[in-house]
Amino acid sequence: MSLTEARKKIFQISDTVQKSDNYYLITENGKAKIAILSATDLESFLETIEVLRDCPKAFESFDAAKKAVLNGEYKKFKTIEEIAGKYTKQLKKNNVSSKSSAKSRKTTR
Repeated sequence: MSLTEARKKIFQISDTVQKSDNYYLITENGKAKIAILSATDLESFLETIEVLRDCPKAFESFDAAKKAVLNGEYKKFKTIEEIAGKYTKQLKKNNVSSKSSAKSRKTTR
């Protein structure tokens, strides 16, 4: 959209870019000059840039993880139930052994 046309439709453009992923490239003499997008989308882009700056290999990690999942090579994590079951068994075992040691102390006195 040309700069002249954008001036005429600025309120319409403002409403349109509020919907996610909508933006306008404004041109002057046929060349892109500015972009208009929502503040929310701008904040999202800036946050993404910051993350990528802090973690330059993030996309490589994402790609590797995606390939591993697709190939079935991902690590299978235990479920909450499996973890809870393990600790429940340990607690029962510890509770039983502490009761039996308490009984043995009473009888030895």
